[in-house]
Amino acid sequence: MSVRTPPRLLELAGRSLLRDQALTMSTLEELPTELFPPMFLEAFSGRRCEALKLMVQAWPFRRLPLRPLIKMGCLETFQAVLDGLDALLTQGVRLSCKKLRILGMPFHNIRNILKMVNLDCIQEVEVNCSWILPILTQFTPYLGQMRNLQKLDLSHVDVSHYVSTKQKEFVTQFTSQFLKLHYLQKLYMNSVSFLEGHLDQLLSCLKTPLKILAITNCVLLESDLRHLSQCPSVSQLKTLDLRGIRLANLCLVPLQVLLGKVAATLEYLGLDDCGIVDSQVNTILPALSRCFELTTFSFCGNPISMATLENLLCHTIRLNNLCLELYPAPRDSYDAGGTLCWRRFAQLRAELMGRVRDLRHPKRILFCTDYCADCGNRTFYGLEVDQCCC
Repeated sequence: MSVRTPPRLLELAGRSLLRDQALTMSTLEELPTELFPPMFLEAFSGRRCEALKLMVQAWPFRRLPLRPLIKMGCLETFQAVLDGLDALLTQGVRLSCKKLRILGMPFHNIRNILKMVNLDCIQEVEVNCSWILPILTQFTPYLGQMRNLQKLDLSHVDVSHYVSTKQKEFVTQFTSQFLKLHYLQKLYMNSVSFLEGHLDQLLSCLKTPLKILAITNCVLLESDLRHLSQCPSVSQLKTLDLRGIRLANLCLVPLQVLLGKVAATLEYLGLDDCGIVDSQVNTILPALSRCFELTTFSFCGNPISMATLENLLCHTIRLNNLCLELYPAPRDSYDAGGTLCWRRFAQLRAELMGRVRDLRHPKRILFCTDYCADCGNRTFYGLEVDQCCC
């Protein structure tokens, strides 16, 4: 039977202060520094908003990590932290942080926080919200001041319902900030509406080679793909993620060119749910077969036939570093109504198992079904008939 360590007197004193609502600025000034983190977490989890405001203003450390708080707390308690930061603004305090995460909150809070933060210290920014265009326009200049930024993650930024002139003004203002980001290495853009037809503007402003480029669930034109393949800053990519980019009606020659350019460095390639069909696969196969550093290849959700899948597996035969390969169940496994025939699927998997093992010794190959209409998930199956990974 385990024995729990009893709380120290200092911890009991801190809990008593919170419980009796006896916390004041003068009291906080007398508290030992080591007591602040556990008291702060207890105030946050207990939704003691007034105590949180005071503790933020008296915070004795150089950094106040906000990201974990977003995950564990409710909007009311996080708002109390922001109110405490707002109060610090009048004192001219500058916060030091490497990561900045921005969610859908009123912009005046964000603006006040940004004024307090030493923007040169920020190395990672995550913007995950649905802001209106005026707020995005006000935030954009702050981005250009984060000159040591290494990672930028934009998600669910939609300006499509604004008139084209306002969209164009925003795109010009936003992309121009990339000229000031001389250390950017990781760029993630998920469900970002303003890229369509404008990717060349953003890419032309990149000043350093990217290691990670993830453009997912966005709409791109064929011209965007062409500009992407010609961009000097993507020639050393280790990760290329294009999941959810609809490529069904596009010429994939630019993608072939891009894969050829990054063949010496690419380790992860994600092409899930791109709508790639049989006739398009042949275009990218020669370049794909030269990506010798590739460790993960994800190709789920593309409607290809058994013959094309066999051909694809044959072309990855020389990629000795491949540890994980994810493929869709061949279209031959489905009936005319789009329902998976399990017996036929098992038969085709057995055929693929024999074919692949005649050619090479794969480390891990999984085949996935389409999304389930009931649960919204996919089921993954290995080459063996009885191997399943949900």
